[in-house]
Amino acid sequence: MPSTRLIRVLPIMTLHLKRSFSPAVLCHVTGLSTSTLEMSWERNEKEVDDYVMIGETLPSGDGRFQKTIYLFAEFEDLIKNEY
Repeated sequence: MPSTRLIRVLPIMTLHLKRSFSPAVLCHVTGLSTSTLEMSWERNEKEVDDYVMIGETLPSGDGRFQKTIYLFAEFEDLIKNEY
């Protein structure tokens, strides 16, 4: 009987601040083992619904998945609050 080996790989998360007309912070997660992932932003420990855009869960081509979530906020708001 062939043996099965389970290998766990932790996802990789990167944060980027995009400077443009509408400043955005994006969180991009890769290496996900499931396509059923929910992501959200929190400001001062409360979930933020306004000015948030959640991207589609996309295949990475290696059997894993990736997803991006955007937060559109003014620089002053990003500085004075905890996200």
